Amino acid sequence: DDFFDFANCAGVLHHTADLYQGMRELARVTKRGGTLYMLINGKGGLIRDITNLLRDKYHEDSEFKLFIDNLNEERFGEIADWISSEMAAHGDDMGERVSIGLLRTLFDQDLVLTIKDRIAAPVYHEFSEEEIVEWLVGNGFSQVERFTRYPRYNNVRRFLSPLYNSYGHQLSKMLFGSGQMGIKA
Repeated sequence: DDFFDFANCAGVLHHTADLYQGMRELARVTKRGGTLYMLINGKGGLIRDITNLLRDKYHEDSEFKLFIDNLNEERFGEIADWISSEMAAHGDDMGERVSIGLLRTLFDQDLVLTIKDRIAAPVYHEFSEEEIVEWLVGNGFSQVERFTRYPRYNNVRRFLSPLYNSYGHQLSKMLFGSGQMGIKA
């Protein structure tokens, strides 16, 4: 109890059976006057709607579940090769103009793990920024602030980094709702 000057919980709470119990534990172990940092996925947005649809499909469709469970970087490469060859077979030269090597780098192991995290994780709660801030303030935290970050990815997610960084932008809100919330208290 009341032990740590700094508690860090990044990307975990939305996967727990009881988010608020997890936050109570973080509050319990953080020293009075200490700092709590959390990174938690938010609520809403088109991407979340699609993810929830895919999560339902994962549980209902054994073929889709098998595809996700067996997804890996090599499989992405095979898919890129197949698409390129199909395009060429039908006279579409775009498949030849876009480097297969580039496509392969955009779909790497980090992306595979992200897809599996979003679709196959048994628990994936959604919370708004207001809910999290209200809970933190109600449990003795002060100076609650949300911060931005510009993540550096080596895959296709790098095209989303501006949206993660500018979570208040209209496009960010439409696609990600509350977004991925970095909160310090």
